[in-house]
Amino acid sequence: KGFCSAFPDVDAPFGSRGDFFKAAKRKTFRRGAIQVNPPFVGGVMTRAAEAIENALVDADTHDAPLSFVVFVPGWTDEKAWNALTGSRFLKNTFVVAAADHGY
Repeated sequence: KGFCSAFPDVDAPFGSRGDFFKAAKRKTFRRGAIQVNPPFVGGVMTRAAEAIENALVDADTHDAPLSFVVFVPGWTDEKAWNALTGSRFLKNTFVVAAADHGY
């Protein structure tokens, strides 16, 4: 329960657990279903993909149920895209055309 955010000082009253990367290092993500929507910046998305992979490896080692739903742009030339789609843990991808959605 809760969410991670870049501004935990402001978001804590709403349930923020703080910085995603710090939470990942603390191994906060041990079980459950987690939604991840990182800023659409190559380096940030790559760090998120690495943190997700590490959490999944740890969960697999401990036979713990853990899944991630990750929202990133379909930038197939990005390292993050390749890390996510190349993961042995990947079960499905769903790409929505840019013209079919909006923020």
